Amino acid sequence: MKRLLLFFVLSPCMILAQDAPDYAMFETILLKVKSDKSEEFNAAMSHHNQTYHNAVPYRAPCWYIINGKKAGKIWWSMGPTTWTDLDGRPSEDGHDDDWVQNISPLLDYEGMVEYWKRDDDVSHWPSADLLLSKMRL
Repeated sequence: MKRLLLFFVLSPCMILAQDAPDYAMFETILLKVKSDKSEEFNAAMSHHNQTYHNAVPYRAPCWYIINGKKAGKIWWSMGPTTWTDLDGRPSEDGHDDDWVQNISPLLDYEGMVEYWKRDDDVSHWPSADLLLSKMRL
């Protein structure tokens, strides 16, 4: 009887836990393009993002860093997304092969993968869409 009562008490909690997430997050990767491969990189990354990252939650703009310790590098950012969305992220239908064959060979550095959660209380972004012409990190 206690187990049945416990089930009915906890069931609403489990159902509420299934609601849509109330957060937005971004997966980011820091990239450094080989100095003589900028034009090729721009074309390859444009093609890759238009093919595999053209809509939320997998949209992925790139940002060129113009000052600071990371100046000259590219900040690739996918989102806004959620941890659950990442389970369905592009990885098949040529996505991974395209990255390995057409993006990676143009890079000197590919790393520093990070996950950022948007905090609406302190964010300077006008919206979770991240449609900006400039960004300040």
